[in-house]
Formats: sequence, C-alpha cells, structure tokens
Amino acid sequence: MHDGLQFSIRAHSSDRASVSEVFALNTYAAVPAAAVVLDIRANIGAFTLLAARSAAVIYAIEPVASNFEALRHNVENNNAANVTSRKLAFSGMDGEIEISDAGVKSSAYFIQPNARMERVRAFTLESFLELQRIEQVDCLKMDCEVAEWDIVLNAGPSVLRRFRYIEIEFQKIGDLH
Repeated sequence: MHDGLQFSIRAHSSDRASVSEVFALNTYAAVPAAAVVLDIRANIGAFTLLAARSAAVIYAIEPVASNFEALRHNVENNNAANVTSRKLAFSGMDGEIEISDAGVKSSAYFIQPNARMERVRAFTLESFLELQRIEQVDCLKMDCEVAEWDIVLNAGPSVLRRFRYIEIEFQKIGDLH
C-alpha cells in the first residue's frame, strides 16, 4: 500500500477483493483514536490493519483456519502490536459450530458444494465480552456471511449497549448462492 502497509495475497482467492473493499472502496467509517475495536470475521486483516492505525486495541476474530493464518501473517508483517487475533466464531449461542472453508463465502449458515468443513469454538457477544473483560467496544465491525443475524438477534439490549457504533454487512441466504 502507498502508506507502507503490506498484505500477503493468496493465489486463487478473494484476498485482493477484501483489501480493495477496505482501502479502495472505503467501505468502513474511520476508527476513532484510542478505540477498542472488535472485528468479527477479520478474514486476512484488511479492516483490522486499517483500524490498527488509530485504535488502542483490536480483537480480530476469524474462524476459518486458512484465513486465520493469513490474518496472523499480515498482522505480524505489519508489526501491529495492538491486534489480538483469535481463531473462533460468533453465534447466537456458545458451543461449537461447523463452518465451511469456501473463501469469501465461508459460512456456518450456507454451505457451498464441495467446501471443506471445520469445527470451531463459538461464542455469543456477551460471553466473549465477559471472557475478555471488555466493558465497552467503540467499534464493532461484522461481515460474517449470514451469521450476523443470529449474533445480533440473540444479543440482548444490555449487551448491544456496550457497543458505541456498529458496522454490519448483512446478507440474506439467497445472496450466497
């Protein structure tokens, strides 16, 4: 990138589109200085690294193993010490879920034909915030291929009030076909 950020882009993947969405299309609002950020489904870390420029701490969450490794690599290569990466998922309930590894269409709610499946630990917003001892999140970014409905609709008002602002890319099941 022109400002020195570097991304490792995997061949035959949607990685370039993920970076373009954040940096060329400016899809997301600016992250306030010294913010606490929760990036649910961080993918390879494009938004995470954008937020790392100004945020105090970013929790970058990615459930798919191949994406998580790319996320960790990109965070390390950019010396983003304020990023905490976790390989887990969010859901409407705690437990384990099965998620497909289908690139940008990886999902626990719509399975692409011939996609490799992974089991991953899942948390509700409330249980994750309690586990991490987070009282307030300044910015919640969520782009998790239909799971956002389950996550938000199962979070009570007292949980949602802990987020100052939320950016969600909502999808319908039909959008993933």
